[in-house]
Amino acid sequence: MRSEEKYAEEKFCIAVDAMATSGQGIRERLHGAFLSFSPIQAEEFEDEELRKRFAAIYEAMTKVEAVGNEGNLRATLNAASDGECQRVAKMIVEFHEIVHDRLVIWNYEFDKKFGSGKQ
Repeated sequence: MRSEEKYAEEKFCIAVDAMATSGQGIRERLHGAFLSFSPIQAEEFEDEELRKRFAAIYEAMTKVEAVGNEGNLRATLNAASDGECQRVAKMIVEFHEIVHDRLVIWNYEFDKKFGSGKQ
């Protein structure tokens, strides 16, 4: 597993936590989630499935052109229905689950090969 994927797992963990624990509405929770993973670029993923899934999330959250200073994220969230917001939230959770599962498998295989180093 590449360091970029470990970084993505960390950022998406923060995003999922933000969506789950915030008392705000779905649009504000998605806004917070996006800010958690916005430093990541799709091109950073070697794995084609991860790259496509990440790009789909990014596109779904920024597809509406901004008017004024609001930015594409805010414009998209304002235009989205509750159902669309829920669909994007599910995409974020599923992406995190995939990256997390890959990290767990990688850690297991690493520990099996080299030992955990724990005494």
